[in-house]
Amino acid sequence: MKKYFVVVLAVMLACVSSCAFAELSMTGTFKNGKVGDEYEGYIWNGLTVEGGKLDNWYSLAWEVVDGELPYGLELDYSTRRCGLKGTAKKAGTYDFTIMVYDNEESATKEFTVTIVDNPDIKSPNIYGTLSGIKLNTPYSQAISASDGKAPYTWSYTGTLPTGLHFRGSDTDTTGNKYTLSGTPTAEGTFDFTVSVIDFYEKTATKSYTIKIGGTEPEPDPETLTITTSTLSAGKVNTSYSATLTADISGVTWSVSGLPSGLTLNTATGTISGTPTASGSYQVSVTATSGSASVSKTFTLEINNASDPTPTPTPTPTPDPTPSPTPIDTNTTTSAITTEFLNDGTVSTPYSLQLTSSISGAVWSLQSGTLPSGLTLTQSGLLSGTPTSAGTSTLIFTATSGGQTATKTFTLTIQPVNFTLAITSSNQVRGTIGEEVNMQFMSNASKGTWEAVNLPAGLTFSNSGLLAGKPQVAGTKQHQPQRFRKRRL
Repeated sequence: MKKYFVVVLAVMLACVSSCAFAELSMTGTFKNGKVGDEYEGYIWNGLTVEGGKLDNWYSLAWEVVDGELPYGLELDYSTRRCGLKGTAKKAGTYDFTIMVYDNEESATKEFTVTIVDNPDIKSPNIYGTLSGIKLNTPYSQAISASDGKAPYTWSYTGTLPTGLHFRGSDTDTTGNKYTLSGTPTAEGTFDFTVSVIDFYEKTATKSYTIKIGGTEPEPDPETLTITTSTLSAGKVNTSYSATLTADISGVTWSVSGLPSGLTLNTATGTISGTPTASGSYQVSVTATSGSASVSKTFTLEINNASDPTPTPTPTPTPDPTPSPTPIDTNTTTSAITTEFLNDGTVSTPYSLQLTSSISGAVWSLQSGTLPSGLTLTQSGLLSGTPTSAGTSTLIFTATSGGQTATKTFTLTIQPVNFTLAITSSNQVRGTIGEEVNMQFMSNASKGTWEAVNLPAGLTFSNSGLLAGKPQVAGTKQHQPQRFRKRRL
C-alpha cells in the first residue's frame, strides 16, 4: 500500500511539470503608410497574443504605455488580436510601446511606424477680404477655406478691433467659413493673422490689417466680385425673389433688362416682384463699392404658369471666392438685436422671439418665404411646427415711429431623423501662458454650446469659442456639447 501511494505522487508531480503554461507574448507588427491611408483595425493588420492561460484570454487588455501612435490612429483590439484603426493624418516616424496583460501577467513590445506625406492631398487656402468696416456700424463678413479636406478648425492671433469677434458660420456645417462680426467701437489700426487647420492637420494662414476711423482706402477693384452664379427661373403671375451677393459688404446694386413686374432693391441686392410676361431675359447687374465696380450678365427664364421650372445653367465666374454669409443690413442705427435664428426640426414645435432696440417695433417679412408651418406675428414671434426640411433666407423688418431696421437671416429646418454631432477635431493643443482661440463646429447650422472640465485659464462661449491662456500643464478631457436654443 505504501508503494502504491509513492507511484501516484510521482505521476502527479510529472503532470504539474508537463502542464506549465508558456509566458504571455505578442507577435506581429504594424504596416507603414502615407497620409490619408485608412487603417481598418485588428481584423486586417497588427498583433496576436501567444502563451498565457486560456482561461484569461477573454480578460486581455491592450494599451500604449510609451510614445505616441501615428496621429489620427488608435488601438483596436478584440481578445487576442490588436490593430490600428483610423485615418493617418500627419507624416512622421512614430515610436511607441504596447502592453498586453491579463489577470496574472503582462508582455510589452516596441514598434516603429512611418507615415509619409501624400502629394495628392492638398493644403487648404484662405479666401476673402475683410473691408468696409466703419466705426459704430454693425458689420458681418465671412472668409472661407477651400482646397483642403473638411472639417476645418479656425483660430487667430493678434488684436481684433474693439467690438468685433470671430465665430463659425451660421450656415456652414463643415467649418468652411469664419465670420468677423459685431459693431466696432474704437478707432485704430488692427493687425491679426487667421489660421485654419483641415482634417489632415494641414495649415493655412492669412494676415489682415484693418483700419477704423480716418480715411479708409477704397477696396482693390480686383477683389470686388459678384459671387451669385445663377438666377433661378420664375413663372408668370407667381411671386419671385432672388438675392444677389458679392465678396465684400456694403455694395450698391444696379440692374438692366429685368422682366416686367420685377424690381431690384439697390441696398440689399434682392430682385423681387411678380413677373407678367414669359421669356428669356438677359439681365445685367452691377455691384459698386467706392471706386470699385464689377458687372455680370445672367439669363433669367420666366415660364408660363403651366410650364415646369427648369434648372438654371450656372454662369461662369472667374473668382473662386465662395459666397459670404448674409450680412446685417440695418437701415438705421437702431439695430435688430437678434443674432441668429435657431435651427428647427420637422414635426417639432418651434418658437423664437425676434428683438430690436426700436421700442414698440412692428415686425414684417420683407423678403423670402417662411418654412411651411411657421408664421410671424407683428410682435416678432416666429412660431409653429415645421412640416418640411430645408434652408430659407429671410429678411425681417422692424418699424416704429419713423425708425426702420432690417436684417438678413438664414433659418434651417432639419429632417426628423437628424442627429446632432460635433464635427471639429477632438484634440486641442495649447501652451501655458499663450493665447488659445479655437472655434468648435457641429453639423447643425446654429445653436448654443456648453463645455465642462475646462483647463484653468480657458473659457468656452455659448457660440462654441474656446479661448484664454492655459495656466497649468496637463491633459484634460473637455466635453463640448451643442444644444439648439429651441430646446431651452
